[in-house]
Amino acid sequence: MTSFKDRSFSQRFGAMGDEAEGKFEERHEGKFVRYGLNRPPISMAMLPPMLRYTPDYLTSHGLIEVQGVGKDRKLKLKIDKALSLQQWHQTFKLTFFVWDSTKLDSIYIPWDELYPVLPKMPIEMFPEGKPYWSIDIDEHIWDAPSVG
Repeated sequence: MTSFKDRSFSQRFGAMGDEAEGKFEERHEGKFVRYGLNRPPISMAMLPPMLRYTPDYLTSHGLIEVQGVGKDRKLKLKIDKALSLQQWHQTFKLTFFVWDSTKLDSIYIPWDELYPVLPKMPIEMFPEGKPYWSIDIDEHIWDAPSVG
């Protein structure tokens, strides 16, 4: 079976986010509203990155971006997405929610703690050529203090 990151974009697009976002909605304490684009019927590639990477949720305290990790223990954060999320964070505090489908656990990471670490991480490529930072969650995230 092909690992999730090695599948084509269209295969990844069909499933990305569903499990992690469901776990966020199940586990988050406090009120939130869906905020980001969720597979809209328009060409995402034509949108500027700032709109394409609108954070997933809005709370009274800030924005929440949700992403999952699997068996390979790597958080794969597209570089253009990270740069856009930094812009969002400068407008309203951003927090990253990571769902670990292997350990069945989650963690909240303040964006201002995650963002400075990214340039130190290895850069890899998705099959369609999009570069991403590859973050070993056991080494760099799971020991981070949870804020949520």
